[in-house]
Parts: sequence; C-alpha cells; structure tokens
Amino acid sequence: MDVLLSVKPKFVEKIISGTKRYEFRKIIFKENEINRIYIYIFIIPRETDYRIV
Repeated sequence: MDVLLSVKPKFVEKIISGTKRYEFRKIIFKENEINRIYIYIFIIPRETDYRIV
C-alpha cells in the first residue's frame, strides 16, 4: 500500500532527515504493509496571497 501524507512545512525537513521519527494520525491504515510514503507540504494560504480583480 502507498500512503499520501499532508505535512506542515516545519516538519517536512525533520521527517526527511530522520530527526522526526513518528507522525501520529487519527486514522489507522487498514493494511499493515506500507511500501511507499509520499509527503506533500501543507500550506495554508494567507489573505495576502489572493487578489480580487
């Protein structure tokens, strides 16, 4: 099974470098065997990121 995780930017580097070894989630995966984990950075847009034209 492949897993897709949304992670805040401040934790991504720690996860990749190995200093953060655990990522707790509310949902438990149905399958125990995980082949790959894909991480994408979760960024909340700020009000200044939008322009009304």
